[in-house]
Amino acid sequence: MTQSLILLAIILFCSCVQSNHCVNDSNEINSVSTDSSLEMSKLLDTVSIKEFYNNLKFEIDSSNEDESKILNIYRNEKKILSHIIYKSDGDCSSVNIELGNYKLYEKSIIFYSYWAATDRQNIALYPFGFRKQIYKIEETGKISKQKTYLFIEDIFEKEVGKEIFYPDNSNWKHKGLEFIYKTPRNDLERKAKEDYIKSIEKIYKGIFVFGKAKTALEKEVRNTLSKEIKINTDSWIEGEEYGYGIVKK
Repeated sequence: MTQSLILLAIILFCSCVQSNHCVNDSNEINSVSTDSSLEMSKLLDTVSIKEFYNNLKFEIDSSNEDESKILNIYRNEKKILSHIIYKSDGDCSSVNIELGNYKLYEKSIIFYSYWAATDRQNIALYPFGFRKQIYKIEETGKISKQKTYLFIEDIFEKEVGKEIFYPDNSNWKHKGLEFIYKTPRNDLERKAKEDYIKSIEKIYKGIFVFGKAKTALEKEVRNTLSKEIKINTDSWIEGEEYGYGIVKK
């Protein structure tokens, strides 16, 4: 059974059980996580999911040379949206990963993303963070973005942020990065933090969250991607002499 057939069966399963879940508030609905178990594939023998999802087709492409896995969503055979399920970059001294998954409702799709990094030279520990993207499925089958929440540490070139907020010896590490964890002490540091947040929101296309919202976001993403995170980072031990050394996970 191919991966695409498995995913189609999963969608049907989620659609069938969603009626047993209730609305938490005006924006959120209790969700049913997708599961790539082969047991779900047997549903494909008798029922088509097209009537439930307006001819939307979900397929994972793992044919890339970098061994990444990309979820592609098609409507009428035209690709309309993509989401990274797995991507890894690095060498013998560093590893950066991006993991993703999604949940389905009758009229909504939520995409989750998680970034982690490890490095023996303490140079490239970015990006690190979490993101949740909410899309609505219209009656016509059109998919429209509703909300995106994120908390991400990353580096980016001066062309994105304001040049004044970069150290003289760095073209990529923004001064505002350190103030997402601590309170700015003066006006310059406050403006650096604001410029960093604005830049990250532009790059990752979402709203940067703090406090309780950040805690809730991290918990939701980690819970949704717990299996994937364990598989890909379980061997990362901070400070291990012959392991990966410095870790952000």
